[in-house]
Amino acid sequence: MQILLLVIGGGIGVVSLYTASMAGVMAKMGLLGADAGRMIDVNELARRTRGMKQEYRCDFGSVVSLIPRYWGARGDGRLAIMQKLGEQRIECGINYVKNGNAERGVYTMVKGLYYLKNRYLALRGAVEKERANCELARDHHYEAWVEAYLGASTGNAEQVVLKIYKQVEEERSRVEELCIE
Repeated sequence: MQILLLVIGGGIGVVSLYTASMAGVMAKMGLLGADAGRMIDVNELARRTRGMKQEYRCDFGSVVSLIPRYWGARGDGRLAIMQKLGEQRIECGINYVKNGNAERGVYTMVKGLYYLKNRYLALRGAVEKERANCELARDHHYEAWVEAYLGASTGNAEQVVLKIYKQVEEERSRVEELCIE
């Protein structure tokens, strides 16, 4: 019985931590109290993403399953998982928005973009050490998803994602420049 109570308490703690984290990030982005759903044209987003192949599942188990692997991975494996985590969160964030949960969708997309930004930062260091790592920079498909979102959003909902997306693209450009030289 004590173990069951401990598991339930742990679950409540995790959910509370996630909710508090999301609320803090949303407040920092200027979206708390604002109706993010009004800043995103869901029909336009659906039109822009129609026909795009979704590569990742967004159920709880699929989203969480990569995190322990991320913590334990090193080198190329960690970079690959960072890419998957970033792209999965962008795709899932857009799905959350299309399903009526704009706040969670924007938050999830922001997390995904930060995974990608950190990936390119780490990849730049790896490329500086070994140019063969340029191969790791070639495969990415997040751009179309983010651009579809940006085309369907306005106000803070657009600006928050655009700001971080520009940072991701700057880091990616730095890696690509190293690979051209």
